[in-house]
Amino acid sequence: WRLANQSLLADLMRELQASFGSKDDIELCIAITNISSSFHVDFSKSTVHAESSFSINTVGVGLSPMTRLGSMVGIVTVDVYKEVLSLSVREFKLEMIFDDVLEAAAKALATQDACNPNG
Repeated sequence: WRLANQSLLADLMRELQASFGSKDDIELCIAITNISSSFHVDFSKSTVHAESSFSINTVGVGLSPMTRLGSMVGIVTVDVYKEVLSLSVREFKLEMIFDDVLEAAAKALATQDACNPNG
């Protein structure tokens, strides 16, 4: 078991990254960022429960570094006695994005410079 020195969120992040941008979709510049996390350790039940809020973003326009496309909550629950790890996602929400912002992000993506911080 790997709870001692590795992230509880690693398996969840791997699944989210696979769902929202495979290596073939790299030109979409999708970034999944953690906004906040909370952890609950129940010693009497030998369980750990983690909830994290994530933001799904792509390239920004104007002064905004990123354009937020949506958000979701990821949940990881570990039962040490039963040796069970469960992953789930809930509260997936799409952001309202105005046409001008979406068009500017699409233009930035089309230039292929948007994903390359070195220009």
